[in-house]
Formats: sequence, structure tokens, C-alpha cells
Amino acid sequence: MTPFRLAIIGGGIGGLSAGFFAKEKFGDKVDLSIYEKADRLGGTIGVTRADGFIADWGPNGFLDKEPLTLDFIRRIGLADKLLPSNQKSERRFIYRGGRLWEISANPAKFLSSGLLSVRGRLRIGLEYFVPGKKELSDESVYDFAARRIGREAADILIDPMVSGIFGGDPEKLSLGACFPIMEEMESQYGGLIKAMIKKKKEKKKTGAKGGPAGPSGHLTSFNNGLFTIIECLEDKLFQAVRKGEEIHSIARLEDGSFRLFGQTGQHDCDAVLLAIPAHIAGSILAEVAPQSAGLLPQIPYSSLAVVCHAYRVEDIGAPVDGFGFVVPHNQKLDILGSIWTSVIFPEQAPDGFLVIHHQDGFVAAGDYFQAFLL
Repeated sequence: MTPFRLAIIGGGIGGLSAGFFAKEKFGDKVDLSIYEKADRLGGTIGVTRADGFIADWGPNGFLDKEPLTLDFIRRIGLADKLLPSNQKSERRFIYRGGRLWEISANPAKFLSSGLLSVRGRLRIGLEYFVPGKKELSDESVYDFAARRIGREAADILIDPMVSGIFGGDPEKLSLGACFPIMEEMESQYGGLIKAMIKKKKEKKKTGAKGGPAGPSGHLTSFNNGLFTIIECLEDKLFQAVRKGEEIHSIARLEDGSFRLFGQTGQHDCDAVLLAIPAHIAGSILAEVAPQSAGLLPQIPYSSLAVVCHAYRVEDIGAPVDGFGFVVPHNQKLDILGSIWTSVIFPEQAPDGFLVIHHQDGFVAAGDYFQAFLL
């Protein structure tokens, strides 16, 4: 029996995991080819390992709250390589007015911290009395936050949180797409505080773990950095991987199969899976699916630069304990935030050193630590 020819375009985590599941389910019944235009796999997941330092290029971990993710890791044989984040990384900060403010989950500590003005803190408390939204129209994350907890809290709390997670504009991101649980809390309970009170009571009755907004997660990576998962998948799929092969167009043949046109030649297959950014997918699909090709480039993307710095701990002059900090846009800094990587995962720096990832630009060490010490 002739194997089914499956082509996957894109060698990031999406394309590689799809290839793994295809081979796991169908084995030799599928003839798999994974085309990656770069000379390495991983997409936004990358790493530099040098002199005892492990510097992730993009994401530095994942939340372990999703059972399917952990099952996937077990199936590829990396369960014994998991590395949970240090407990110190539970401390998180927001930059405002030239200093860092710790975010506390304790309502009393949060309301007395001074991060928000007295008026801003009172406005959060009044969320209990804000009526639920009646119409079913979509709403941005920022508009939802401003309506329920006030504009100051939306600017200082929600704006940097959303930028830190998605790297996008909270005034353009859909609440239902990004935070469906929040949308559900309002529609089902009438508001966030009401939902938290109800869910807390339900949690006591059932003994369930997690916060009132849903199951909690613990940031997790691997002993040698997040790129370990890419290396593992590449090892399992090496016979199918075609690095340095950029596919620039697809045509459909008379028998219903597809022909891929790449820089090294043509490749025929029975099915194609695209695991690449939408705007690139649009250009590839121009001939075979012109309507989709016209829509895909309209999906906006946000650029994000990550700069990794290493410092001697003795040169810092202050304790650095926590996950890092995020910066609201109205503070007019050139960065979205800073992740204190070697606090989160101490194994990623030699003894006596601190590794920090700055997001969305460069900040000098003196400027950064002046902000931290104030």
C-alpha cells in the first residue's frame, strides 16, 4: 500500500508536534515531510548555551495546568527532564512612577500598596455594583477592564499584563479570544468580584485547586532550556525534516494532490498542513486558495525583541527575587518588561551570576537597577 504523503510547511513547535502526532498515529502509513526555510528548527523557540549560561531566545517556559501539554511531553519522553520554576518567581512587579510595586494576591496588601491612587482602588471595589453587559457584541480586553474596574486599573494593571502575555494592544485584542474565562465570569455571575466570591465558596465545597478565575499553573521548562523540546522532536523526526527549503507556492493537480514549489525543486503530496505565520501562508496560497490568501495577511502581528543580559550578582547591589516586572504603556519606557530568568530557573546561570531578559528593546544596566532600587 502506497503511504499517504503529508507535507508540513513550518518547523516550529506547531509543525513539529503535528508531525509527531501524525507519525505516532499512522506510522509507516504516512510519508511525512517537514519543510523549514531556516537552517534550524524551532521558530521563535531558540537558545544560546555558553559558559554555563542558558539564554532562551523567545518563550522561556510553559504553564503546566493543561493536561494535554503534560501528556504530550510524556509521550515524547521528556517527563523526567521537566524543570519547575523557583518558588521565588511567584513575586511579580509593575513599574510605575520610577519604582517597582509588588503585586500581591492578598486584597488587603494590594489595596494598601499605593500602586493605584485611592480613587483607583475605590473604583475596583465598586466593580461589585457594575451591571453585567447585556448585549453579545465583542469587546476589547481594555474596554472590558475599563468598564468593570476603571480606567486607572485598566492602564496600570491590565495593559502591561496583556502586553506581557500577547505582546499586543489590549485595545484591539478580543476579550472572548484572549480571556474567555473573564467573559464567562461576567455573563454567568454578573461581575468579577461576584464570580470570585461564588467560585471561592464552590472551591471550599469541592476542594478544587486553583484561583477563582480557573485552574492555576506553574511555569515549567526543561533542565537545558525550553529548546530541549525542539531538539527532542527533531531527533524523532529527523528523516522527515527538510531544513533550508523555503516553499513559495502551492498548486493543486488534476488528481486532487498538491505540488509544492520550493527553492530546491518541486515536491508532490496528498495533503498540506501550514504551520507558519498567517501573512506567509497567504502568499503561499495565492494560486490554490486565492480567497484565503487575501484574508490571511490582514491578521495583525506584533514584533517583539528579546535582549538577554548577564550580570555578576555582586555588582547589582540589591536582592533580585521574583519573576520580573512589566511596564504599562503610559510609563513611556522603551521596554515591555523584564524577566529575571536565573531567579525563575537558577540552573540557567552559573553561581554568582544573574541572567535577565528584557523585552521589546534595550535598557542599560544602570537605568534598570536604578529603577529597581528606588
